[in-house]
Amino acid sequence: MFNRPKALNAMNGPAFLELSRLLDEVRKDRNIRVLILTGQGSKAFIAGTDITEMRHMTPSQAREFALLAKEAIDKIENFEKPHCRSGW
Repeated sequence: MFNRPKALNAMNGPAFLELSRLLDEVRKDRNIRVLILTGQGSKAFIAGTDITEMRHMTPSQAREFALLAKEAIDKIENFEKPHCRSGW
């Protein structure tokens, strides 16, 4: 669950790191067949990237942040679960 409702669950560096770590962990666990992502609060699932964090970054830091975000998003895009076995 994304739990930053005051920031409309906008993703910051720690959130992207945790999401990436969680996706790796769930992907490896054969007992987990489905992952459901939810967002706390009533206004937004995820409002995007937390620009308040980005405004203090150097161009190099911003590039690293963008790569971190891309890695997490790519993991979601290529996530193999839910996985259905034949015969279900």
